[in-house]
Amino acid sequence: LVSIIIPTHNRAGIIGETIDSIFNQSYSKIELIIVDDHSEDSTEEVIEKWRVNTSPESFRYIKSSKNGGCAARNIGLSICRGEFIQFFDDDDIMLPNHILKKSNFFSQIKNMI
Repeated sequence: LVSIIIPTHNRAGIIGETIDSIFNQSYSKIELIIVDDHSEDSTEEVIEKWRVNTSPESFRYIKSSKNGGCAARNIGLSICRGEFIQFFDDDDIMLPNHILKKSNFFSQIKNMI
């Protein structure tokens, strides 16, 4: 399982594309954790469109008080379940094979140790 942790704040206009890119991964064993650092726009409503159609094991949304990006990452880290962790920004697009390539790489390294 790969945990993808995204801190966000007031990104309603772009976070949808980021979420789409994550759910379009060729690697399916992922959990997405979005930690909302007290957004005051419609970020929560945008995220809700994906969350309601995804299992709670695969997608978690945490609304936190305003603490900054580092604190939001730490909140995500404290609740993630993955063997591997990918921090990601709310304005980035993940290419479809991104997680698969990393997973394959780490599997090869494990076999070498």
